[in-house]
Amino acid sequence: MSKSMSRVIYFTILLTLLLSVSGPAAPQDDEAMTSAPKWAAQLPNGEARETVLSRCQICHTLERVVTYRRSKEEWNDIVGAMIARGAPVNQAETPIVVDYLAKSFGLMGSSRLTAPAASVADRGTSFEPKFHGALRLLVSNQDGASVDVIDPATNKVAQTIRGLTSPDGVVSSLDGRRVFISDRIEHVVNVVDTETGKIIKKVSVTDRPQLPVITNDGKRVYVGIWPLKADDNSRGFIDVIDTASLEKIKTIPTKGGIHDIAVTPDGKYLVAGSPMGKFLSVYDLSTDELVWELRFERGVQTLTAEAGPDGSTSRIFFNLAKTPGFVVVDFAKRKEVGRITFPTDGADSRGKGDAHGINIAPDGKSLWIGGTGYKTPFFNNVYVYSLPDLKPLGHAHISNVDGSGKPAERGAGHWQAFSPDGKIDYVISDYALVSAIDVKTMKEVARIPVGENPRHISTVELR
Repeated sequence: MSKSMSRVIYFTILLTLLLSVSGPAAPQDDEAMTSAPKWAAQLPNGEARETVLSRCQICHTLERVVTYRRSKEEWNDIVGAMIARGAPVNQAETPIVVDYLAKSFGLMGSSRLTAPAASVADRGTSFEPKFHGALRLLVSNQDGASVDVIDPATNKVAQTIRGLTSPDGVVSSLDGRRVFISDRIEHVVNVVDTETGKIIKKVSVTDRPQLPVITNDGKRVYVGIWPLKADDNSRGFIDVIDTASLEKIKTIPTKGGIHDIAVTPDGKYLVAGSPMGKFLSVYDLSTDELVWELRFERGVQTLTAEAGPDGSTSRIFFNLAKTPGFVVVDFAKRKEVGRITFPTDGADSRGKGDAHGINIAPDGKSLWIGGTGYKTPFFNNVYVYSLPDLKPLGHAHISNVDGSGKPAERGAGHWQAFSPDGKIDYVISDYALVSAIDVKTMKEVARIPVGENPRHISTVELR
């Protein structure tokens, strides 16, 4: 057999392994072809530049490389995880690649890691607690190292929490006096006092934290942990924080890294999903024991739980990686009972897509799911379905612009948060923007510029 033929066979097998280990690769179609030169141009000269340029685009674009700032330890974990998933980087090349990434896209001497427990920015000195019952929206800016505080009365950023490194999920205490913010680089949950805006404690967690949620009685915060390491398809954690002592009191081992978690409406269970482990798990909150688990062919991403007529949990809705739709699981039967794909007629028949960000309206009558297209012209929608019958009601289109109003390069509908009255759905876009959607008309009524790379949004009612 010739050497050239052997190489063809080798790379065919390699690609097959990549698909089987981590699911279909991120689409290298119109998006990759149009955006690749831009991201490649941001790779500085260095010994490993060509290695990164040729190897790191097999499964995803270089956007994932150049738009994040991480410590050398974090880059070492990421490169190791990518190699475990099939990236063709050999043992000799690994330290050179890690060193190049850390120098090119590091934390500039880790100054952000040692930043003081700072407070809100100069837009304000507190969360204005004098306004009893005032509602605020909290948006974590992962690359902006901050959390923006939006006043929904004006649809503007009123204040900014700083002193963070790479904030991800945000959840508030039931009385609105504290906010819990997970940090993916520092591996902590920051506790912020909403009267002063200051970080009062950094609670260390087991590894890279994803989303925090709070129990219905407000006594515990659960945090999904997704270690970005070679074994994240089989090892993860859920950490438990006591809200009175602000201490981590328990770590629950899981069979894969945890991305999204949710407390069921009745407050009795915790639902967790794993992208690399490809499972959905349900835990009894009275014992923290695993009750049941379902496995899927793709990674489990964002999820939400529906309350039945008697208040108990009736169904779980969630999306699978690289799938334009969502899965329906009957909670009592503990099994999948349906899959729904986004409409593909008219303006939405634009090729492959994804779903990310899923929420139930406060009145419990509709389900809202973010949908993103991968082919030009890109679409960026939030699809709406009636409950309980799951009939399509239409979709809200999110403008494909960034925070400055310039055209964005791709669709990016993600996490959502409803106003308590259910009239407005606030939807995050990747490009430094939050869109306010009128629930009744399904129309975008405002665009709110926020910090760099916003990831999650939640509401807090000040007391």
